[in-house]
Amino acid sequence: MKNGILVLLLAAGLVACSREEVDRVQLKKPMKVESQLAPVPAIPQAPEAATDDLREIYLQAAAAVREKLKSPSTAKFPGSYDASSKMDPYGYHQWIVSGIVDAQNGFGAMIRYQWAAVMVKKGSWFAAYIEIGDSKFGIMPVSLPFPLTPRQIAAAKAEAEYAKEVAAKNNAAALSRALASNQAAADKGDAYGLLRMGERYRDGDGVAQDLPTARAYLTKAATAGSPSAQAALDKLPK
Repeated sequence: MKNGILVLLLAAGLVACSREEVDRVQLKKPMKVESQLAPVPAIPQAPEAATDDLREIYLQAAAAVREKLKSPSTAKFPGSYDASSKMDPYGYHQWIVSGIVDAQNGFGAMIRYQWAAVMVKKGSWFAAYIEIGDSKFGIMPVSLPFPLTPRQIAAAKAEAEYAKEVAAKNNAAALSRALASNQAAADKGDAYGLLRMGERYRDGDGVAQDLPTARAYLTKAATAGSPSAQAALDKLPK
């Protein structure tokens, strides 16, 4: 099968299903076939514990493939569900099933086909996308993420809290450096440093609010040539 889903499949565990079981299963509902195919996304890691019924998934996949053949009644799925067929997790309640099937083509000749189906659970299992040889049916669904376990949720919360603490410490350190820089500049008579210290004492930004001290700094800044300091002085409460 060229450039198809089969090249994405990973090695997986096997589930026993007899040929008779596969032959008896009928597709519950014909699959709606779309004309436009979506690109094949990457296969995520399997969850730690799978709760899906793999036997049922395989049987429904085989039944869906049977319905797409030229001669469904002649379809034979060789042997049991063994090395010729496999299943791989694709997403949450999503599996890629693949295998081989012998069936008559349009000329009555018995042909062996490779096939793959993406099975999705929405109430019951259905084939969202099928490949049989070079024929494709449906649209490749988006892989759904597996829900987090309680341990993963707790770890994520702890990591978020730690990140908040680090951010708070970094922010406090940055504010402290900025205050020290403004104070050093003001001590040298720098107009901007005097303006910023006046604003800080006016607003209680990094220091305790002190309007007389704010006025003193703003006055010095205005004298040093800062028009912003003079505007701030004009608005400062008497």
